[in-house]
Amino acid sequence: MSRTFFKAKKFLASKFSESQTGRTVLLRLFGQNGDRIMQAMKDAAEQFDSTATAKQLKVDLLKLLLKVLLLYREHIITPEMAQPAKQPLLIMMDLLIETLEADRSKRSPAELARVMAECHDAVMPLLKPNVREHNWRRLTRVFDFYGNESFLTAFLLDPAYTGTRTSILINFQILLKRYELDGQIAETKNFLRGQALERRAQLEGMVSNPTL
Repeated sequence: MSRTFFKAKKFLASKFSESQTGRTVLLRLFGQNGDRIMQAMKDAAEQFDSTATAKQLKVDLLKLLLKVLLLYREHIITPEMAQPAKQPLLIMMDLLIETLEADRSKRSPAELARVMAECHDAVMPLLKPNVREHNWRRLTRVFDFYGNESFLTAFLLDPAYTGTRTSILINFQILLKRYELDGQIAETKNFLRGQALERRAQLEGMVSNPTL
């Protein structure tokens, strides 16, 4: 495939994410539960900061989702290349769910912020060589906001965020159950934290199949 053709497809992906098509792709990948998670993240950002910030972060997330999907589909990023980023991503998602399930007194915004920073640093080498600077900076913008300890403290501990926390947790649980029922679970190793293996396997099933 020519570089020009690939650039044209990346341009189309950029335009898609600025329209309803971006949401359509999200729905095809992760269903209504994925869409509800995205909306809850947008609501939390708006509650913490502003409507403009929340809208920008949603656009960033949709663009990143579509660009990573395109890179996978065109074999610019292969499963082997993505392997170093997979475990940090799984650990971050696992810790997020575990934290949301925990009693308020056991939630640690600082720990989640640290793990999210590690995830950002693991994913960036996949994006930086393959997308323009303004696009890989989207990843940093998303993680700088959602991984900020001040935001996480409010989101995890403030009763005002109960609705968004509950929505993210419930829809993640349903989404992971869907992957279990679809038989898309790939067994994952007992890695680092040595716990929540079933959920980690479900998460791996979700992130290992970025196809429409």
